[in-house]
Amino acid sequence: MQDFSCFSEKPLPPIEGRWAAAFEHLCQRIHHLFERREARLRAKKYLYGLLSSVKRKNGWQIAEEVGESAPYNIQHLLDRAKWDCDGLRDEVRTYVYETLVDSKSVLVVDETGFLKKGTKSVGVQRQYSGTAGRIENCQIGVFLAYASAKGHAFIDRELYLPKSWTEDRQRCQVAGVPPEVEFATKPQLLTVRLNVRPISRIIGLTFKRTVSYLDRMSDLLLIYHLQTSQPGSPVRAIAQARTVTARRDLDTTRQVELVRFLWKAGLIIGEQPIMSLNAAPLTFTKFQDALLNSINLSEALLNGSTFDNCDLQGAIFIGTNLTAAILENVNLTGVNMTQALLPRANLSEDDLTKVNLTGANLAGANLKGAMITPDQLKQVASLQGAIMPDGSKHP
Repeated sequence: MQDFSCFSEKPLPPIEGRWAAAFEHLCQRIHHLFERREARLRAKKYLYGLLSSVKRKNGWQIAEEVGESAPYNIQHLLDRAKWDCDGLRDEVRTYVYETLVDSKSVLVVDETGFLKKGTKSVGVQRQYSGTAGRIENCQIGVFLAYASAKGHAFIDRELYLPKSWTEDRQRCQVAGVPPEVEFATKPQLLTVRLNVRPISRIIGLTFKRTVSYLDRMSDLLLIYHLQTSQPGSPVRAIAQARTVTARRDLDTTRQVELVRFLWKAGLIIGEQPIMSLNAAPLTFTKFQDALLNSINLSEALLNGSTFDNCDLQGAIFIGTNLTAAILENVNLTGVNMTQALLPRANLSEDDLTKVNLTGANLAGANLKGAMITPDQLKQVASLQGAIMPDGSKHP
């Protein structure tokens, strides 16, 4: 028989005003989803803790906020208590529809990774995690949110099960995975299990292609050893073709994610990178605060892009189009900008003394306050109209 002697019935801290009425109403709506009275009370306290000002929403912090001496009751609610999680999701959807709906609302879908150290968590394996920005041992969840001018809220979720799990039924049985659960790609989870039709280019095409691309690239890295492949090998050709296809329909935010993925995987680093972003349309992308040392973006189209506060030490921008790019407060030590196009680029206050600017076009560039040697200025192709380090304008 279950022992509830440690269960605390201390009242919640006082709640005032309209918020109190709305909170009580919400708790009453989900009351029927919990089989036992104890679970209902704990759920109410848990929700209060999640909505509180506590910075870290872990079991100990929430327990302390709601008057519990230990997190065991909260842990029991989440791990062993009986309640209808899908029913709760449906109630949340209804509540969101009643309170947040408007004519300009959108659905937002994305995946996130949960880093793990063991092999027992359902769906865990070495795979790409956007949370970590690299391949890690993790679980992947696909989440759906509703957003409007009135607010936003999550309305569905699904755990991604790789084939390493769905093809091992004994492992699934031990972990409590229902026998009817079969393998589904992340886009399939979105359109089938989450029962959402792609309603826009962003939700449908962009999400599907991005997720599919990351999955397939992970296979090339883990199974076909892309990182140690030889120049001209089929695996490199496949990786290049997949990258070209994937980036065609990405917005600027996901373009940055794609570049970071390739950099962290070591595929676009150094003088002889495994892959090339030549002629890649990366215009107006924002790489603020990024660590991208030794990245090779030669001949990429980066006009109008922003690199504020980035670490680009040792990067290679040979022939790159950086027209009107913003490179303020950037570490450019050892950067190669030979024949780069930098008209109207903002390089103010940067230390350019260790940058190779041979043949670079700096027409109209802002070099005010920058550190640059006379010899470097002689090597550039054009300074016409540039703002010089002393603030004067070059004829």
